[in-house]
Amino acid sequence: MNATVEFQSFASALVKNTSTPPNTHVTKDGMHITYGEKTLSVAKWRCGLQKLLDEVTADLDALCLNNTFGLDLSAEVYDDWSNDHRGYSWTKNGKFLADKRSLLAAMLKEPGSKLAVLTEAGELEFNHVEVWDFLHKCDIINEKLALLTFFTVGQTSHVTEFVEHKYANST
Repeated sequence: MNATVEFQSFASALVKNTSTPPNTHVTKDGMHITYGEKTLSVAKWRCGLQKLLDEVTADLDALCLNNTFGLDLSAEVYDDWSNDHRGYSWTKNGKFLADKRSLLAAMLKEPGSKLAVLTEAGELEFNHVEVWDFLHKCDIINEKLALLTFFTVGQTSHVTEFVEHKYANST
């Protein structure tokens, strides 16, 4: 009986304690939006997005050793959506780079590179720490690109647009 009385008083308190959502106010010039006790300055928001874009650009330049390697994305590439054969990918229908391993070659030729060493058998032995460091830098750039995609113009992206997708057919 005591438990029932306590539960009833708890349930009654929840029902009687209805809270209203905070009010939203926008200044006449539209540059400040207040929601509850928090105010968003649109000018600062824009500056923050510009700073993020500048960071991503600098990070990508550093990751690619300030080289574009002749990357060409201007061509229209055909994608056969009806092709369900294993290994098919639209990325194989166009020539985007003269050498698809040009970044790797440049990284290995970079003075002071610790990415890999040539063994006595004549094989490359990769430094796993350097490889993981490179992948971590890619991850940081990917997060920043996701934020830019989410917060800039256009429809708000669905979360599924940020998960890793296969670019080639497989099982």
